[in-house]
Amino acid sequence: MKDVLFKLSDKLLLQKRGIIESVGDILKNHLLIEHTRHRAPWAFLLHIFTSFTAYQLRPRKPSIPSFF
Repeated sequence: MKDVLFKLSDKLLLQKRGIIESVGDILKNHLLIEHTRHRAPWAFLLHIFTSFTAYQLRPRKPSIPSFF
């Protein structure tokens, strides 16, 4: 791989990768977002919408401190 210079904002977000991945873990394991074959497109959208709504209503969510 070539050496690439990162922007400062990208470097800071890369250091917070664990927090970013924990959001995906919550969505997959606790709110049951998974790859399934839905019979209708509206059923797929309804499943995603309800899962994201449930995530928004969670009292404790991981967050990244704002540096920018």
